[in-house]
Amino acid sequence: MATQIIAPVCGAAQSNIRSSAKDYTKAEQNAARARINTQQQYREDVHIGAIEDLIAAGVMTLAQCPGQAGNPPKSATYYDGERRTRGMKAVPRDLHYFAISLYGRGRARVVLGLSEDEASRREEWLRADIAAMNAERQQKEQLAVQARYSRKALSEMVTTHAAYRADVVQTSKVLLNLVRDGAGRSKWHGFSYCDDAKAQLAELADEMIQILETGTTCFNAKLHATIATKWQADIARGDPKFVGMLAALQQPALIDQGEAVQHG
Repeated sequence: MATQIIAPVCGAAQSNIRSSAKDYTKAEQNAARARINTQQQYREDVHIGAIEDLIAAGVMTLAQCPGQAGNPPKSATYYDGERRTRGMKAVPRDLHYFAISLYGRGRARVVLGLSEDEASRREEWLRADIAAMNAERQQKEQLAVQARYSRKALSEMVTTHAAYRADVVQTSKVLLNLVRDGAGRSKWHGFSYCDDAKAQLAELADEMIQILETGTTCFNAKLHATIATKWQADIARGDPKFVGMLAALQQPALIDQGEAVQHG
């Protein structure tokens, strides 16, 4: 089997590295491929690994290695089998492109160009991948917004008859005051309700508030639990960490699935 002493710049001093992949057994070739870091990029494939592994895997030959007789000491570029030298016209990174540079002691980085068909295929794949990532990011953002809304709604969700009554009374007072203010407003157009009508509205408003403050309220435990569960699911989709907190956030009303309507 042919061997050659490789120069120290291309590997460890006095290391015996064979000339090409054909000098290695099939098992050695497969083992070498497994140790190489291969990166598929948009216009090229990049292989990084020990020089001996790159040779055994058929990525390069010993004669192409920088530091060998006639080669530059650190890096070399080939096109269609011909080594490029300084001053030559730039070449495209297509299927005929090959470049190697030393990458630490005994290691190298090899760049192999691609055919136009393969480059086009990877470009399409890249665009599809970017589109998928953008869609996933947008979905996560939407879920996060929904999770924030649902978290706020869940934290403000009333769980007792007294809390529900107080919330309705407060909201109704605000709305009734707006009605009364609207009935008395004239500065925008000169129209308003007369004093007798405004007095009747005030009386009706007081009666409505009294009913809301003292009236009997009902509670549908199943509907309450269904709404809370939906909000919890929204939060969990936007914040996976929330899943483990659900048990601690359960309210007694959410657990009671017995009587559908309760009065208070």
